[in-house]
Amino acid sequence: MQGNSYRRYAAALAFNYQREHPNLRFNFVSPIDIQDFLDRKADLIAISGEINLPNCVFLSRGRMIFIPVASPNYLKESGPLDHPKDLTNHYVFSNGFIDRFTSHLSYPFKKKDRLWTMTVTDRIRCSNVEFSKTAALQGLGVCPSLPLFCCIDELEAGTLVPILDGWHCPSVPNYVVCRREDWKLRYFREFATWYADQQKDIQCKCEERLVKVFGQDFLDNLAEN
Repeated sequence: MQGNSYRRYAAALAFNYQREHPNLRFNFVSPIDIQDFLDRKADLIAISGEINLPNCVFLSRGRMIFIPVASPNYLKESGPLDHPKDLTNHYVFSNGFIDRFTSHLSYPFKKKDRLWTMTVTDRIRCSNVEFSKTAALQGLGVCPSLPLFCCIDELEAGTLVPILDGWHCPSVPNYVVCRREDWKLRYFREFATWYADQQKDIQCKCEERLVKVFGQDFLDNLAEN
C-alpha cells in the first residue's frame, strides 16, 4: 500500500526487484488506508508521521519534507505570498482528504523557532497529490504542502517555485510498516528492508538536488520537524 504521489518511483522499484525474483507478484494499492492495512488488504504500508500500529515493525524510509509552492505565472498575476496568513487571499489546493464534510483544513507552519497555524478553505480537495500539483502548475492556485519527492523535477525546471518565505509544514518521518508475524518470513523481511532502503535513497537524492537549486540553508530550514 503506497501513496499515489509515489507512482513515479514505485513501478521502477517493483520492476527491478521482480526481475531478480520472477516468481513474485506485486499488487499496489493506493491511496493509503490504514484500516484496510489492518484488515490485511495489504502486506506492507508506506506511512508518514508517527502512527500507533501495535504488533508492527517500522522501517525508516527517510523523512517527508513539505514545500509550499506556486507557479511563477500565478505569482506574477496574484502577487507574492510571504506569510501563511496570505493564504486566505488565494485558492488553496490541499492533498489531504481528512473529512469529506469539512471544507476547512488547518496547516501547522514553522519558520525557525516560530509557529503559526493557519486554517484555510479548500473547496476542491483530492487525496491524490498529483491532482493538487497539476492545479498549481496550471496557475489555478497554490499548494501549501507538496512532498519534495513529488515536485523536485518542477522545482529544478522552475515551473514551480517556493512560497511563504521559509514558512513550511514541519517534516515528519517516513516508514515502511509490516506485521511482526510477516517479518519472521525471510523473503518478506528481505523485500521490506530493500524497499525501505530504496525509498530512503530516493529521498536523499531529492534533497541533494534541492540543495543544488536553493542551497543547504533552505533544505535545513525545511527539514525542521
